[in-house]
Amino acid sequence: CIGILYIIFFTWMRRHLNENFMVRVVNNIGFNTLWILCIHAFEEKVFPWYRLRYLFMEKEIFAVSVCFILRCMVIFAGLKFLEFSRKMIKRRKRRIRSSQIIIE
Repeated sequence: CIGILYIIFFTWMRRHLNENFMVRVVNNIGFNTLWILCIHAFEEKVFPWYRLRYLFMEKEIFAVSVCFILRCMVIFAGLKFLEFSRKMIKRRKRRIRSSQIIIE
């Protein structure tokens, strides 16, 4: 019951707050969450982040900070790469559709 009220409340808010900056930010994060999780799972397996702890043994806070910043950068770069590849695929589809229309 609470879940239904939650959905109703946010659909009402979406109609009334469509131009709000924070709503756009939350929508953008929600749209990209699946991509971010996939990139995070990939980078967690590919990059040996645990080795940073051994490189900076006496400075653990620095090692954690560097690891966090590097991981955020990798996830951000992966997200931008996926956005770029999706745009390129959409452009190719448009070109194919427009060339088929001209031929017909």
